[in-house]
Amino acid sequence: MVSRAACDQAPLDVNDDDTALRLQAYVWADQPARLARLRGAIAIARSTPATVEAADAGAWTESRLAPSEGRATVLFHSVMWQYMPRETQKTVSEAIHTAASAATAAAPFAWLRMEPDPSQEGFPMAVRLTIWPDGQNYHLANVHPHGAWVEWLGEQAVSP
Repeated sequence: MVSRAACDQAPLDVNDDDTALRLQAYVWADQPARLARLRGAIAIARSTPATVEAADAGAWTESRLAPSEGRATVLFHSVMWQYMPRETQKTVSEAIHTAASAATAAAPFAWLRMEPDPSQEGFPMAVRLTIWPDGQNYHLANVHPHGAWVEWLGEQAVSP
């Protein structure tokens, strides 16, 4: 079984033409490639709809994140960690720890994220993956925050 779920404190419905236009208005006029990527993302979101629940990330993750037998469970987020209040970060971190502790070979758990690299100032963003039950960490790529480029590093394991 394949499923997905998502949350945002104030989700936007890109199926609404006015909302899609508003998002496009946030892109600076001198960034046509970024606008094209956004339009492509809107088209994908419209063709593969997903329900995004209005919820706090901490409470939502805490209540929903649990490995299941026969399925890989993946928690994914991008460019949001630094915007969450510390208490929400703590709740999400605890939910990740709980899910990692419950992971087995038959019910693996993965944490995939694209966030600023704490070892560097500003750019690039780092795409990192941690997979349990073993807790192996991978630094998969460095990326531009708006998708202008990707430096694929492959599956090079990094220390935790």
